[in-house]
Amino acid sequence: MTLPKSLALGLFMPRLWGARITRVTVNTWRYSWSPTNWPRVEVVEETLKRHEVRLLNRKTLPALDLPKVKKNKFVEILPINVGCLGACTYCKTKHARGHLGSYIVDSLLKRVKTVKADGVKEIWLSSEDTGAYGREIGVNLPILLNAIVAELPPDGSTMLRIGMTNPPFVLEHMKEVTTVLHHPCVYSFLHVPVQYGSDGVLTAMNRKYTVSEFRTVVYTLTELVPGMQIATDIICGFPVETDEDFAQTVNLIKEYKFPQVHISQFYPRRGTPAARTKKVPSTTVKNRSREITSVFEAFMPYNGIILGSSAMVNITFVGRWSVFGEVIEVLTQIDVQKALNNVPNQEKLSPCSNQYESCACSKEPEPCSCGPDIYGEKYWGAACCGLTLLEPQ
Repeated sequence: MTLPKSLALGLFMPRLWGARITRVTVNTWRYSWSPTNWPRVEVVEETLKRHEVRLLNRKTLPALDLPKVKKNKFVEILPINVGCLGACTYCKTKHARGHLGSYIVDSLLKRVKTVKADGVKEIWLSSEDTGAYGREIGVNLPILLNAIVAELPPDGSTMLRIGMTNPPFVLEHMKEVTTVLHHPCVYSFLHVPVQYGSDGVLTAMNRKYTVSEFRTVVYTLTELVPGMQIATDIICGFPVETDEDFAQTVNLIKEYKFPQVHISQFYPRRGTPAARTKKVPSTTVKNRSREITSVFEAFMPYNGIILGSSAMVNITFVGRWSVFGEVIEVLTQIDVQKALNNVPNQEKLSPCSNQYESCACSKEPEPCSCGPDIYGEKYWGAACCGLTLLEPQ
């Protein structure tokens, strides 16, 4: 399929903005152009011809204030760096985005101040690897995080979520990162991809850490940060994978019962070392993917933590029949009672507006108009609509 040139530009150009392309690999031949003689449109044209184009160096980073079309106006996705320090045998990120390039702290703080003033309620730090931030410019992730949280309002009205980090780099800053995760304006959440539960497969992937090091990260975070939630990734069917390797991966997922596991099947990307390795039969890959998905779906990670409890939440999206949000803090019974005591007396009265009419809540409950048949039974008005919303004091 050939994409319209305007659409192709929109898809590919943000990654190459300000880049200097000095060499292109076309199938098995290499050609050289000077940066001035090879405009960005030719990068797109060569890519659409399925030719391999590599970003060799980067002159500038994309501006942080470029116009955006947001799905959620209350969320700002803030890239802190582009590119990658890794060289995974299955991945082409480095081909497309080049070596690590980090934004300076002042530029990121300026953007944080701008979006906070615009009414943004959540800031998501994004990157191919947040843990690697600043290594090429003499700073690090804890320096950036401490600078950002210093700009956030202490009442938690603007929250920060830290993006994906690979185990090797976050291991260097575990104490500082756990301190930041304790901050009331920072979600107790981190995405740490393990990719596989076997050291042999991790070596073949060139991931540059061991399962033991990943365990150290998980153990430290869960022990030191109350309510810590960790997401991870698993790739099923990597070429050197054996039954024993897969069993170790399943056991790792069972042991930690991660609340989020992103499960994917290995796909050979042309030009990567893994693509030249003998593949695991597709039926085996599918069966293993189904098995590990079933293991994950059997968990009830929020039982006893959130389910049935009261919590402070940050609502991020309101749909027709549902409301989505993120838990900021699970409240104790004492916290709930304090909140109720702060509600003015008139707000504690019955929702019935006319004391001379029969109260609606004394009648036989009827199915709520917004209550579709969910979980095999109707939602009743009292359960569905009878919510007490507490306004901030």
